[in-house]
Amino acid sequence: MRLASLIIALATLAGSAPAFAGELAGRVHDARGAPAAGVVLAIPALGVEAVSAADGSYRFADLAAGEHELAVLLE
Repeated sequence: MRLASLIIALATLAGSAPAFAGELAGRVHDARGAPAAGVVLAIPALGVEAVSAADGSYRFADLAAGEHELAVLLE
């Protein structure tokens, strides 16, 4: 895999159930602004991954509040 340089629109870390849980969601676009499907997004410290859908959307649920490093990979 190789690390990609993509523009990522990140949504806010919005609380869902408990005050410490939230989600991170957004869309991945290529340099021309077209949705990028099949992009692997990971939060390595938590061991979680998501893959962008056909419209470029992705979502991580039930995240602890705080800062998280997001890695973006293309296959």
